[in-house]
Amino acid sequence: MHAPALAALAEHGIFAIAMSEKLREMMDGARFAFGTCEGQEIKGRRPDIEAGQVSEIAGLIYRDVTGKRPTCTTDPFTGSKSGRWPDFLRAVFEGLGIKASVDAQARVVSETMRTNSPL
Repeated sequence: MHAPALAALAEHGIFAIAMSEKLREMMDGARFAFGTCEGQEIKGRRPDIEAGQVSEIAGLIYRDVTGKRPTCTTDPFTGSKSGRWPDFLRAVFEGLGIKASVDAQARVVSETMRTNSPL
């Protein structure tokens, strides 16, 4: 840590040496506690937590800015989603570099906000 950070901590009664000793104790305790745990093999695709959380926040922003609940139209032949909400979410994903299905995330947020929102 740099001197300004150490000084700021010291002003609040937290000293680097004591803090490092406590952190070491916590690390050793965690190592001991989890050292005997066996990992579980998880089958299937890992859930895309980042895309879901970003989509949820984007849905709230969309609703606050437009005054409308995020909705989308589904093409009956291709199943693809269209409308202002999916377009907005697509731009957010592109801006953040998220490689996830905009259609899937737009649908989930739209359905969730339909059942949980007074709009």
